[in-house]
Amino acid sequence: MKSTYSLLSEKEPTEKELHYLMENVLKEVKIRASISSQKLEALQLLQIDEAFEKHKVYKIKNDQK
Repeated sequence: MKSTYSLLSEKEPTEKELHYLMENVLKEVKIRASISSQKLEALQLLQIDEAFEKHKVYKIKNDQK
């Protein structure tokens, strides 16, 4: 069986080809979702750190008044 299937082909894919294609799509989606979740978590942690730093600077400025 082919490792890839061209959806632009003139012939209809077999059930096995569709099954293989969908399995590969599912694997790729899970990988991308995991990577996206990790990137989002890192971004959120960075934003939290930035917010704490801004708060700290704000508090120092107001305490000096």
